[in-house]
Amino acid sequence: MPRLQRIGAHFKQPPHNKLIEHEHYIARYGEDMPEVRDWKWPY
Repeated sequence: MPRLQRIGAHFKQPPHNKLIEHEHYIARYGEDMPEVRDWKWPY
């Protein structure tokens, strides 16, 4: 199981980092990042 935990951590870290970046952007500019604000569901 330790090996799977290490592998899983590599997959979880980038989204976690993006959430932190997004929170900082909102605190600074008062709105969502453009990549979040302008995102559209692909058809």
